[in-house]
Amino acid sequence: MATQNLIELSDAELLAQIQNGDDDAIDALMLKYERLLRAIITHKGITNPDDVNDVFGDICYAFVKQAREAPTAIREVDKWLKQVARNKCADFGRAIQRRQQTLEVAADLRRAAVDWEARRGLPSDPRAAALLEILKELGPKYVAVAKLWAEYTSAEIGEMLGIPENTVKSRKRKIRQRLAEALRDLSPPEKQS
Repeated sequence: MATQNLIELSDAELLAQIQNGDDDAIDALMLKYERLLRAIITHKGITNPDDVNDVFGDICYAFVKQAREAPTAIREVDKWLKQVARNKCADFGRAIQRRQQTLEVAADLRRAAVDWEARRGLPSDPRAAALLEILKELGPKYVAVAKLWAEYTSAEIGEMLGIPENTVKSRKRKIRQRLAEALRDLSPPEKQS
């Protein structure tokens, strides 16, 4: 049956078809609720078309996953999709907030490095810039470890951040590894005799 014809079926009928392995029924349900879901997304303050598409895609993925793994868990499609849409919008908002916090911390670190270099009359160090970029990419949990690294042990950092000491060590290892890679990229190639 074509997807367009399936849209006319009830949600219960479509769910039954999904249980029988009909992927066209999944497409039909997503088409049937697309306008509603996009309206919920924009109502939650997500207005950039690319962001709306990303959140809608996350909702579709969640539905497909649930429909394939445990379709009987979806009793009322409209309520289930509305709740998932609200959750995905909240997740998106938190991700934006974390990204903004990371950028703010990176900017603070960059200003501190420039200030430190200026006070010492040192030229800008590309290694410091590389470290700042790495921390910006890795995110706030790595920045938190990096800020405390010089003054505290891994155990103390773990206690302050409420994470296991081994997690602190793992984050330090990742920062060192990424910095080593960045420094290799910054180093000029060796001259061969």
